[in-house]
Amino acid sequence: MSFNGVVYNESQIDFYLKRIKFPDIPLPTPDNVTTGYGLEYLRRLQKYQQQACPFENLNLHYARDVIKTLAPEDLYQKFVIRKWGGTCTENNTFFGNVLRSLGYKVRPCGARVHQGHAGNGDGGYVGWNHCINLVTIDGQKYLVDVGMGPTSPSQPLLLQENNIQTGIGASKCRLRWDTIPQYTDPDSKLWIYEQDNDGKSDFLPTYCSPELEFLPQDYEIIKMGTTFNRRSFFTWKIICVRTTLNEQEDVEGVLILVDKSLKRRIMGKTEVLATFENESQRVNALKGWFGIEMTEDEKVGIRGMVTYLGE
Repeated sequence: MSFNGVVYNESQIDFYLKRIKFPDIPLPTPDNVTTGYGLEYLRRLQKYQQQACPFENLNLHYARDVIKTLAPEDLYQKFVIRKWGGTCTENNTFFGNVLRSLGYKVRPCGARVHQGHAGNGDGGYVGWNHCINLVTIDGQKYLVDVGMGPTSPSQPLLLQENNIQTGIGASKCRLRWDTIPQYTDPDSKLWIYEQDNDGKSDFLPTYCSPELEFLPQDYEIIKMGTTFNRRSFFTWKIICVRTTLNEQEDVEGVLILVDKSLKRRIMGKTEVLATFENESQRVNALKGWFGIEMTEDEKVGIRGMVTYLGE
């Protein structure tokens, strides 16, 4: 199994673009996909992808069969036909497939999330539990990540030391080329993605990633870990996150559903939109705010789970 040759056809891409409500502009061509036009197209596409396809783990709680593959057609069915989102491996694998279909040069890579970002204190980095895409345009590599929820970069991030750019809302993000404290060899370096959540504070590490290419088989291992490891919050917490765009196509904020709560954060200011008392309220919110519709089997699939809210 390889990412080589993984592409969606013209009709599938057209249907995907309609699903994310992307503007009707010319697709990149082999002549301009590696130029400024290709970069600008990618910037806009990433914004629309993140506002339409949530970062979510609903399959682990509502679906009776939680073993979902990363096969291209399975991901297309979930993201485009069903109009759901997915976890990091699903989001970034699917978006990588879309970019290859459009002619971009894409390298899939693994990443290690920092425990401070996961709310586990300053315990350093965990093992491989995240993934990203590196996209090469005009000889320069860009980090493209649509699978980190509210801390994802909102546009391609040039692989350049201390390159700072605007993130989601008021946040800022940057990359550093450095070693990490857990390494035994100080000459071993990799890219460290950091974020300043309100644009006024210190930059804190979110994850680190080398430029080593990962195989689909590597991604499957990451997916199995986040799906079945009891230390993974995916197994005991429901999360669904998508960004929001203003009329100028700026990523102004984010919608965050976690367990019983739905919040909206715009330019650093948080508003509680709803607190759920039962499953019907949460299922309706997922449909109304995120466009996620469930079958009757999926709605009852959560019964008996620790995340079940009752009727």
